[in-house]
Amino acid sequence: MIRRTPTTWHRLRTRLAALTVGCVAHLAAFLPVSIHAQEVADTKPLPQSDVRGSLVIVGGGVIPEPIVERFLELGGGLKTRLVVITTASSYASYPSNEWRLAYWYEQPVQAVHVLHTSDRAVADSDEFSAILDDATAVWFIGGNQLNVTNVYLGTKTEERLHALMRRGGVIGGTSAGAAIMSRVMIGGNTPDGPDLRAGFGFLPGVIIDQHFVKRNRQPRLFKALATNPGMVGVGIDEGTALVVHPAGIEVMGDSEVVLCLAGTSQTREITQRFKSGENIDLSKWSMAAAGRARWDTYSRAEKRPAPEVPQGAVVIAGRKTPKAAIEEFLAAAGGKSAPVLVVTEGDKNSEDSELLQGCFEEAGAENVRLCQAATAAELEHPDLKQALSQARGVWFVGAQERRMMDFVLQARMDRLVKDILERGGAVGGSSAGGKIHGDGVLSPADDESDPLGDIYACGLGVLPGVVIEQQVVDNASASSIAKTLHQRFPWCVGVGLQDSAAVVVRGHTMEVLGDDAVAVIGEPGDSEDASGAVEMVQAGEKYDLRERRRMDSDDITPTR
Repeated sequence: MIRRTPTTWHRLRTRLAALTVGCVAHLAAFLPVSIHAQEVADTKPLPQSDVRGSLVIVGGGVIPEPIVERFLELGGGLKTRLVVITTASSYASYPSNEWRLAYWYEQPVQAVHVLHTSDRAVADSDEFSAILDDATAVWFIGGNQLNVTNVYLGTKTEERLHALMRRGGVIGGTSAGAAIMSRVMIGGNTPDGPDLRAGFGFLPGVIIDQHFVKRNRQPRLFKALATNPGMVGVGIDEGTALVVHPAGIEVMGDSEVVLCLAGTSQTREITQRFKSGENIDLSKWSMAAAGRARWDTYSRAEKRPAPEVPQGAVVIAGRKTPKAAIEEFLAAAGGKSAPVLVVTEGDKNSEDSELLQGCFEEAGAENVRLCQAATAAELEHPDLKQALSQARGVWFVGAQERRMMDFVLQARMDRLVKDILERGGAVGGSSAGGKIHGDGVLSPADDESDPLGDIYACGLGVLPGVVIEQQVVDNASASSIAKTLHQRFPWCVGVGLQDSAAVVVRGHTMEVLGDDAVAVIGEPGDSEDASGAVEMVQAGEKYDLRERRRMDSDDITPTR
């Protein structure tokens, strides 16, 4: 319990002001790339922790022994009940193929079984794949991935493979056995580019390519990504594995794994190489891919996105959180007795979070809880998990956008935000915890050479078509910010929060709270010479984000 004192609000406002002083929004250079991409149905970030089982995805070639040992360890060690699926091999139906399986028969496991058919009717029978019900590990050997998907996709065999993953088993594969792991599968080559087919989708949100460095397949993977916006490209070289398990994603082996994001008309292509022993935060990359797909849709649409919160309310505060913002947030969450979480990334900003928690209590909040978990694993504690599921409001506070976004994605807080709003609750934030709710994030350009800077430019998109900036805004600075928006997010309007200002958005109505004004900066599609493209909205006034106009006192408040 935080002791309530008359100075709590003053201390909080002073601390939060210090968090963002000196942050100036400049831009890294972007390489324009034009694509004509087919929309895909699912561009949501990868729910990494939803994968209860594990994957060991090998890029082909000679498999180092530590990778096999890791696969069998995930399958149960000496108690592993292994099923080897040989269907990819052109020799699968021949008795002479037995010698190719000798390696697996020699492994120190409880049981080894071989599964193969070339008949879809057999694959869809109850009897054929019943052995998978007792398996703890499945391995797909190399060959032709189409041999596998043509037979098993959409059958009871595939159902049982997914069931194995749900109960915590492991599925591994090499070469063709790696390609089948993604739902969008590269089945081979055509004169026009990669032959894209449906795979099993064990690892959602990605397109996997194998023999990646050895066979120079990066151009092929980027072509596949260009027709599938929202996907992350995963290139795995020979003798190398991507190991996916509930606790994280790691690289093993002799070479490297390469992650790729396709470029768009507004963003450049991105690649990053990971060596053995390095960990990968695929959720962050999936969020970036989804954001880029969203942005590309905006750039090609006849109408720009209209900021709107169809359910619940969003409250964003400047550097100094005004008391009115907390009171409005509590009201939107369901009243002073509503369960509310104050969230920060780990314990780095515990003092600021505790001060904010104290402010909530001074505003009359009866059920506010501080959440400082640093990882998704910590959020699995039953008590905290229950609090998350029951929350009617969540408020984010943080000092730095990158750390805040890392925490939000690793801890699956993006899904919590969506769930709370769908329940008609409230989402709020101050400092970096507020900026991340926009469509994009303006960050300091202290390291323009950082290839991952583009990844962190994606916000959660809670307020589509909006970029939130927290600095003193006047006519002079507004021109610079408008130019920045035009270069980086031409479909977005800027909302500049003065120090002691806050906004609450319901539907497409934005109301200004606190002591300072809020600047509405620029219009989507404005020229770079946007001097004067700023409208100051004073405390107590309302602004229609859909119509882009200040509302008169006699307006009927548009909400939906």
